[in-house]
Amino acid sequence: MRGWATLSLVALAACANPTEVVVFVDTTLGVPCEVDTFRIRIQGGGQEVVEEVPAGNEVVSWTILKESGGNAFTVRAEGLRAGRVVASGLANAAFSPDATRQVILVLTEQCEDAACDYSGTLGNLAVPAAATRASCEGIASRYTVDTTGFVDVTNACDLAGVPSERFTGLANDEVLVSDETLAGLLMNDFSFRLFGERVQRVWVADDGYVAFGETAPGATADAVSNQDGITSAGHPQLAVMAFWEALEMPAAGRICAAMQDANGRKTLWVTWEHACLTPCDPGDDLNFSVGLEEDTNRVIVGLIDMQSTNQVGRAAGQEAVSGIIGAETPGCLAAECQASGFCADGTTPCGFAVGFSRPMEAIPSPSTFVFDPVAQ
Repeated sequence: MRGWATLSLVALAACANPTEVVVFVDTTLGVPCEVDTFRIRIQGGGQEVVEEVPAGNEVVSWTILKESGGNAFTVRAEGLRAGRVVASGLANAAFSPDATRQVILVLTEQCEDAACDYSGTLGNLAVPAAATRASCEGIASRYTVDTTGFVDVTNACDLAGVPSERFTGLANDEVLVSDETLAGLLMNDFSFRLFGERVQRVWVADDGYVAFGETAPGATADAVSNQDGITSAGHPQLAVMAFWEALEMPAAGRICAAMQDANGRKTLWVTWEHACLTPCDPGDDLNFSVGLEEDTNRVIVGLIDMQSTNQVGRAAGQEAVSGIIGAETPGCLAAECQASGFCADGTTPCGFAVGFSRPMEAIPSPSTFVFDPVAQ
């Protein structure tokens, strides 16, 4: 899993005598939505206990009695999502008569690729502060698409009095790194997930998309054909394609980002203002936005005003793609994805959702597409 910080799992192992080991798993400290289950494995004294517990706000414990062997025990904790281990930690400890030892395992993002070994530190780790687990209702593997006109679309360039960044002077196909620009907006208590991934890093491209993940996507619209729609090779992954086309930012164009707080709900808006098609024509004037809505985890794509004098069809999206796509390989081709978000078999999530995709009829502007997550 990408982008999550402290998992806030604390496993406590204690022993009051050399024949008994008790392991407590305290998830009241708060567990992010990237983990839905904990698996605890306790081995020692000729015994092994393997238990799984749903991640939540509770304390559970298990006891193992030594029947033979020495006083060495191993405690392993694994955080799982959909049956896959996403982080793990282990500790080897030896217990002495009439002594109590504490073993703390704190799973963090450093424990994703390999198990964190806490054998040398054991109880010397700092226990995370108590926290309420965030709602996980928006964690979804599929989305529905609503072409409603009742959702307000914001131009981030017009927002005043809020933290914002304006990106100007972009060369064609330059991908913008958000570390110095959007990081402050994302760190300001903003919680948003796309296809189960916590958004903590944003990449903005002049080719009309926003991508999330550890590394720059490096996807450019002039290097890929949209003929096969959103599942064709070369598209960005874990991304929102507001208007995926070969675009440029002329001297008058800019990309703006701003955090909007309305009634206590934050929305991160990214707007392309006065963009043009490639090759840039003086008659082009494309304006569109992406909104990432906190709590609901909805994605809003708004085509505000899409004008062109000499390339009317392209400005209306006849060669473009609009949609969202996850980090994994799509479950099926775009033509096989049903409106429910499932592939033709009715059980496999498509792994993407489409507002419009070539080949298509022209889309009028303004148009709004709302991508709603369906809880797993």
